[in-house]
Amino acid sequence: MSRPLSESDLRALVAARLAARLGVDPGGLDLRASFHSYGLDSAGATGLIAELAAELGRTLSPTLIWAHPTPEALARFLAWVQDNQANWSEVARQNNPRGKHKPPVVYRAWEDSAGSQEGYRI
Repeated sequence: MSRPLSESDLRALVAARLAARLGVDPGGLDLRASFHSYGLDSAGATGLIAELAAELGRTLSPTLIWAHPTPEALARFLAWVQDNQANWSEVARQNNPRGKHKPPVVYRAWEDSAGSQEGYRI
């Protein structure tokens, strides 16, 4: 992708890719329902992530579906990654000044509307 996508655009993209896999209309999906509730197995999840990676032009871990188990959560995470990409490059440079191949560990947490905390290792 040549331009950054908004979180709303990313939600629409995730919904469109999931709907295409399921053979349903994207408008009929509940984006707060889990990928598992839609019957997405390991192979389907890996395929979905591969499609999103190709569309976004970046490498994505196949485990993202388990770390972010709903289309809404995955889109929120992808928006956060996109918004913080420049910061990641600087963190990587600071943590890896001699060119060693050890990526930085970054943690992200937020509080959802119910007040529970979600967090993940990037």
